[in-house]
Amino acid sequence: MDEAARCTSSELAVPIQAGKWVVLVGDHAQLEPLHSADVVDALAEELKIPVNEVVRSDFERVFESAYGKQAGHTLKKQYRMLPPIGRLVSNSFYDRALQHGRSVQKIPVDVLPPELRVPLAWACTDSMGGSAYQTVGGVRHGSSLQSVAEADVIVALLKRWSEREPFLNWLKSLPDGLQAIGVICAYAAQLDLVRRKLQSESLPEAFRRAIKVDTIDSYQGKENLIVVLSLVRNNAEGLWERGVATISPGFMAKKNRINVALSRAMDRLLIVGAKAGWRESSPLGVVSTGFDEELKAGEAVLLDAAQLVASPKSGAKGKGGGDSSKVQDGGAA
Repeated sequence: MDEAARCTSSELAVPIQAGKWVVLVGDHAQLEPLHSADVVDALAEELKIPVNEVVRSDFERVFESAYGKQAGHTLKKQYRMLPPIGRLVSNSFYDRALQHGRSVQKIPVDVLPPELRVPLAWACTDSMGGSAYQTVGGVRHGSSLQSVAEADVIVALLKRWSEREPFLNWLKSLPDGLQAIGVICAYAAQLDLVRRKLQSESLPEAFRRAIKVDTIDSYQGKENLIVVLSLVRNNAEGLWERGVATISPGFMAKKNRINVALSRAMDRLLIVGAKAGWRESSPLGVVSTGFDEELKAGEAVLLDAAQLVASPKSGAKGKGGGDSSKVQDGGAA
């Protein structure tokens, strides 16, 4: 049974009855079974147990049981992500235990835009202050959040990449139906906003077909050669740390969700959003620290999101050729 960590009890029970030997395959460090939030809250209150215990998968329970420790086996070598992306995921969510079985990238180096010259990039919105804060997406989306600033950064980058002829020609050479670029949004309202903004741009049809836009919770089991992740969550409503208010993470406090979002990327991962405001012990705080490790190693770049929007065609030269917005990688531009 694949994706066993996402299965509810009933979804596990039916096929288990069909076999004498049963092998459950899954990852309880990624998304749990999908339950109605109202049902979870009601059950937690009735049974007087934490919400996390209600949503915990049966796969996780059996894997971490005494029997699971004897019968279970952990596959530690991953082949999807290039090592810098894999290390960020491993160090943040797997106690640095993962090994990385692929080191040769699938995208030709000479076609990549300057912002993607190394496997990891973070388009940081910290310099934009409150103008990059989250807002509620409107009546249509209820309490779902969006970030206009992040959507503008994403669209500016994609438009710029579409104008890079070697990159566009490479996309045209891919098999029909292969979407090389995945834009992953933390919230449904952001998904809708990004899609609307992209539709209003005159992007080449081949480039438009190469883009997939979806939410984190819809992305488990999927992958893209290039992933652009929109965090959305950005505020000054969290606990105070070192004399300043941190970001209140909401459902982005769940490390399983962050793990899924980052680990969809194969060759390139570009995070768009706040970097410095997360509590150090929070999942995204740990990711920010891990990103800094790769920054020092020369495997990551820090981009100024404000410059990407204000002047998308000015700045320093990237290793891949062409113009680049302001890029920082351990102090070198």
